[in-house]
Amino acid sequence: MLEFLRKHKNKIILPLALLIYGTIFTLNNTDIYFTAVGIFSPAEKIINGIIKDMEEYWYGYIFLVNTERDNLILRKKLRDSGKLKYSFEELKRENKSLKEFLSFKEKTGIKSSGASVIFRGASSESDTVFINRGTEDGITKNMVAVLPEGIVGKVVKVSKSLSMVYLITHPNSSIDAIIQRTRDRCVFRGGKSCKLKYLNYNADVKKGDIILSSGLGGVFPGNFPLGKIVRVEKDPSGFFLNADAVPAADLSHLEEVLILENPYHLEIEQLKKSSEQ
Repeated sequence: MLEFLRKHKNKIILPLALLIYGTIFTLNNTDIYFTAVGIFSPAEKIINGIIKDMEEYWYGYIFLVNTERDNLILRKKLRDSGKLKYSFEELKRENKSLKEFLSFKEKTGIKSSGASVIFRGASSESDTVFINRGTEDGITKNMVAVLPEGIVGKVVKVSKSLSMVYLITHPNSSIDAIIQRTRDRCVFRGGKSCKLKYLNYNADVKKGDIILSSGLGGVFPGNFPLGKIVRVEKDPSGFFLNADAVPAADLSHLEEVLILENPYHLEIEQLKKSSEQ
């Protein structure tokens, strides 16, 4: 409509003005004539102004529509670039984790397989996790889950494709351990606050000492980090020291773990059975 008025305004306005002028002229009335001329002579300017304003509004609207469209495209590109950045950061993290795992496997020389944590209790402090490996992947009960930083826990139940792991903070977890600096024996006991049990009353241990697995018991391999001491006090009984500890591995952000194969597990089980006979 606007385009039609703009193109044909002269064809519409001029004949209409001439018709009005001619009609008034035939009336031969001077006052009416000059009055009409005074009224209609600016008509073209007024209509031109209206059309110009409408054109400006129209093209302004088109500009805003195009701007909004460009903004949508730009926002989509920004979202896509954000996704690419996130994916790149995830790949970097996974690559770093993989390198650490490979280095750890080479260092220990123990056969192991990777597993992902697929379920955990409602809280990040839950002491039980499930991994996506089971009997069809060669996982058996009492296999140990570790990170390069230290021991995570052990497998307690296994299905065809899943396994349940008790973390070392689980109340039912007890691991034979030694203090790295003094070589004193103790038991690393899980719970809301991890404890060192049966620690010699005269042991020269202190806050910050590193706790390692002793390798005794036939489940956990020896010389793997368990945690460190955060508090020491003498037991009133006079027999043992009481000590609090924290795990060496970050158990609150578990995503992947290594499941260690125990090369002595079958032999130990056979010896146990033979001794019972």
